[in-house]
Order: sequence, then C-alpha cells, then structure tokens
Amino acid sequence: MWISHGLCAMITSILCVIRRNDMFERVATVESVEATIGRCNSCEIWLPSEVVSRKHAVLRMMADGASIRDLGSRNKTLIKGRCIDGEVKLNEGDEIRIGPFTLVICFTISTVLAHSVNVTDSTHTDPNPVATFRGTAHSTLTAALTPAQRRVFDGFLEGLSEKEIAVRLGISIHTVHSHAKAIYKSFEISSRAELLRHTAEHERQYRERL
Repeated sequence: MWISHGLCAMITSILCVIRRNDMFERVATVESVEATIGRCNSCEIWLPSEVVSRKHAVLRMMADGASIRDLGSRNKTLIKGRCIDGEVKLNEGDEIRIGPFTLVICFTISTVLAHSVNVTDSTHTDPNPVATFRGTAHSTLTAALTPAQRRVFDGFLEGLSEKEIAVRLGISIHTVHSHAKAIYKSFEISSRAELLRHTAEHERQYRERL
C-alpha cells in the first residue's frame, strides 16, 4: 500500500476495516483518489442503513495519508466521538463513526489484522498481530508458495516496498517483482491491496475456528 517509507512515502491504496455495531463485517479497498461513502449502492464504500445519508462523506487519498469530508449528512460523521467540520486528516488506525458503522483506516497489514476481529474478542488488543499471524494461519495461507516467495510475502506483511525487500534479501528488485507477480497469481488476485485484504480475511476465519 505504501510505495516506500520515509519522506518519499506515498499511499497507493487504503483498506477500511468495516464494523457494524462493533461486529466485524468486511474489509473494503479504496484505490481511487476519492471514494464516496453512503447508503446509495453506487458509493464506493456502501453502508446500508437508513441513518446513513445516500452520499454521506468522501474519503480522499493523499500522497502521505488520507482525509475525510462530511457531505452535509443528516447524522454527521464522527471521529473520536466528535462531529467533523470540513476536511479532516486521517492517521492509520483512526476510527470513523457513521451511523451504526465504524470504519478503521489501515495503511499496513498490522492494522488490518488487529481490527479484523470483533471488539469483544480478546485478540483485538494483540500488540503484534503480524507476529501472531506467523503461525499455523501463515503456514496454511502460504503453503503453495516457494520459500523465496514466502520471504517476499513476509516483507509485504511488514509494509515494505519492493525496493526495501530487495535490499533486505540481497536480490534484485526485478526478482522481487517476479516473486510478487507469482504470489498474486497463486492467490488469484492482482494487487497488494487485494493481498492484504485476502490475508486479513484468512486470519479472521482462522481465529473464528479456534
């Protein structure tokens, strides 16, 4: 989701963990510069509830993060219990409240994994969800990958760019890119955002079976 870290970091997609009445519902991917949130089924983030306006708010992707703007909704958009006024900058892990829905802004897999469980689940407060994931859930998800592909996959879990993974593993960025393509093909997906969403869903289903 991040092209790279540091001063040159750029966001290429956002994942929103969506909960309804504090129960996990789904993970939505935002890859466009602006995404409309509302109960109208043409909205990029669809929240079906009568207390949500047809076009309630707009989530905007920026080079270094994201922002949200309320569209004059009847029941307002809340962050930290307060109605927002104008455009508000969002940080990773920020929770947006719209009617019965909570949207958690995620830029990394750690945040997605941490919030893809129900609030009442004791694992919700896991201080290192990526480390926790690297057990049976990780093994079953990556069983079809080669050892080299697993190392690249693990780099993606940490939010590293392909260049950073290449430096860590001592291989060329072309080789990393080739492994990334093979990973996407194995999971029948086409982007890193889809990979993170797929991983979060696998982890959630694994926890529910425990």
